[in-house]
Amino acid sequence: MSSGVSVASPAKPPPSRIHRAPSLGIAQAKAADRTGIRFFLNSAFPELSNDEYRVSWDDPFFEPVDRLLVKRGRQIVGHVHVMHRTMLAGQQETPVGCVRHLTVGEAHRGVGLGARLLRAAEAHMIRSGALVGLIHSAVPHFFRRYGWALYGQHCLSRADTCRVLGSLLEHGLTRSHRRSPMHIRPMLCWELAEVVDVYRQSVAGMHGPFQRSEAYWRWLVQRHAYDHFHVALQGPSLADIEDEHTRVVGYAITQAERLVELRTLPGRSRTAAELLARACGESIEANRHGIIYHGPPGDPLHDVIKNAGGRFVEHVADRGEVMMAKVLRPLALLRRQSGRLLARADAGQIVQPWRIDLLADGRTYCLEASDGQLRVRRGMPGPDVIEMNAADFSRVLLGRLDWDRAFEDERVFVSSKNAAYVARVLFPLFSVWRPPLDSLERSSPEPLY
Repeated sequence: MSSGVSVASPAKPPPSRIHRAPSLGIAQAKAADRTGIRFFLNSAFPELSNDEYRVSWDDPFFEPVDRLLVKRGRQIVGHVHVMHRTMLAGQQETPVGCVRHLTVGEAHRGVGLGARLLRAAEAHMIRSGALVGLIHSAVPHFFRRYGWALYGQHCLSRADTCRVLGSLLEHGLTRSHRRSPMHIRPMLCWELAEVVDVYRQSVAGMHGPFQRSEAYWRWLVQRHAYDHFHVALQGPSLADIEDEHTRVVGYAITQAERLVELRTLPGRSRTAAELLARACGESIEANRHGIIYHGPPGDPLHDVIKNAGGRFVEHVADRGEVMMAKVLRPLALLRRQSGRLLARADAGQIVQPWRIDLLADGRTYCLEASDGQLRVRRGMPGPDVIEMNAADFSRVLLGRLDWDRAFEDERVFVSSKNAAYVARVLFPLFSVWRPPLDSLERSSPEPLY
């Protein structure tokens, strides 16, 4: 997904351009800017298809003002798009903003317009109620300067298609469709509500996936960034498509050799294996020799593919892009988390009253617990202080800081052993994973085999 900064630039702009660029203002886009934005983005992101750009305006949460522009007269010279989403974090829902297509025209680069657009996007997300900003970027060093941190990981397994299919058959993980009450076929439009429910149940308790309403799901389907969307049906027959006893218990979405999303109802491991077998069959029919499965850490299908001679890869970058995040409203996020923080403290046998202060970017955030309540406020640091940089502060609040490594690298400083213990208990490290479907674009990627 081309979500980061466009970095190609000339050696140095002429002095006249440097003189004029700082006076350029940032304004919210209007519907009338639609065509101009398309031509501007085409020069910076040639891989962005016309269809992909068109459907971005049909996003159920989109308004034209979510695109911020820098104009010189009528000419667009800078652009950033903010998308509004809700991210799941365990049992909590967090409103987030996603930054896409942040770029500045070549003639106006090198004078800070990219940074101004990023700050404007952050302000727009805050006004819209977002607590966290997210981005996929190929230039993390740019965002790191402004407090953005690496966030989440990409998990995938890859193997030879025939070997995976053979292993599934050998271990009896897939059965003949003739005898099985399981049926797999392309999804029909009226089954979308059941797909929504399968997804909702399958990602419950995870950290990282987006909440998907039926309207948002419909938009994802209409984008058609995938090649195949199959559903697994539990029922006696396919003869009557309106059979009330047939229901969707899982689905699989593929793009080329990538199985980008496979979800089932809880406890349906055989359904998952059947869907994997179907994806392998589709790959063989398309004369592809490999399959790549994207799934969360700990997904049993990773082991299935590994046992077939495959390889499991867990890394921060996927095709040159990393996921990054920044907490935009720390106080609001900490207050939203207060119930979970108290529960973790009780589970860690931290006796009330207790207090810990988080010091980042020159600001102190005080967490005080007493009488069964947690109060979060700004203030002066007390005796138990955790000091860190802005990026690590975002990692702490989002459950992505490896405390051992941070202490070893001397990126985080503690005033006492008690502060270190309380911080570990309140903000443990979580696995963060998001299905690729949300950021999948219509243009097909280059084969990885």
